[in-house]
Amino acid sequence: MNESFLYFIWQNRLFNETECRALTGETIEIIHTGIRNAASGPDFFDARIRINGVLWAGNV
Repeated sequence: MNESFLYFIWQNRLFNETECRALTGETIEIIHTGIRNAASGPDFFDARIRINGVLWAGNV
């Protein structure tokens, strides 16, 4: 699968968000996909996700 296609899917939230779960079964909610990084390093800066009610922020 092409990496730019995965960027597009993530950035535009083209996946079933109601089915997002960790391998351990915890619920994952995407709050903010982050800001796309065109340079080397993480693909997205400042993303926000909630896992079992705990808000996490960082790079994806």
